[in-house]
Amino acid sequence: MNSRKPWEEKLKPEQQPHLVEDSRGRGLMLVPTPLIVAAEIRRVARGRLITPEALRDRLAKRYGAAFTCPMTTGIFLSIIAGAAEDQLARGSRPVAPYWRVVQTSGVLNPKWPPGPDRQASHLRAEGHRLERATRGWRIAGRE
Repeated sequence: MNSRKPWEEKLKPEQQPHLVEDSRGRGLMLVPTPLIVAAEIRRVARGRLITPEALRDRLAKRYGAAFTCPMTTGIFLSIIAGAAEDQLARGSRPVAPYWRVVQTSGVLNPKWPPGPDRQASHLRAEGHRLERATRGWRIAGRE
């Protein structure tokens, strides 16, 4: 997936997180920033995995919110993946090991740049076994 604007520009270090009252009465919602999401991903140890839901729960707890906005977190995960791959291509350290974020079912996200094949490659390098899924790859043994 290509972007007109470089992925790293979308990380927007000047952005600040916001706590907003949820319109559905569920309490305070954290609207994170790309770099806050990246920092939480960096806490996931090599060889370990986290789901987007668990990542959002950890962020909400860290910032004193009832929950974290799923839409912005999903967008930021894509931005982080694109920026990390650009950084790796230049021989730089990636902003975060985005490949450690997998769906609860173990399926790799087919929409993240540059795609599930690259994420699968990173995961194999960390010792994970993968198997073919309908639209890409999944962690072997996760249902």
